[in-house]
Amino acid sequence: MAYAAYHEQHPNLQGWQPAAFYDTDGGAVYEGEACELLYEILRRDDVVALLQYHRQCTNPIILRHSGYDWDNPFAYAIEHHGFRVLRVLVEIFPGKSDSSVNETLETYLAILDQHESTRQRFFAIF
Repeated sequence: MAYAAYHEQHPNLQGWQPAAFYDTDGGAVYEGEACELLYEILRRDDVVALLQYHRQCTNPIILRHSGYDWDNPFAYAIEHHGFRVLRVLVEIFPGKSDSSVNETLETYLAILDQHESTRQRFFAIF
């Protein structure tokens, strides 16, 4: 899937952040200042792009504590019916063997408890 809107680095990130991955047309695809690329991938339910993003992007977005549904990649995927990418997010979340991660997936997803409808949709899927 083409991500032409992300072929240019955000001016605030130029020279700082490498390409997230390379698009179907061969062009470099860059993350935005507020993780817009990741959210676009989730909105499109694009598993191939998410896997490329995960392999090449250094942005620890799925590990960041999120205070709102719109800022939580799991909740965002659910809200936009991105069930294929949701499964991938669960698979790529670092496990207990990763010493850099202090919490389990269950702990990370506890934020969904604050948003009952999103939590119910998540657990209905799995």
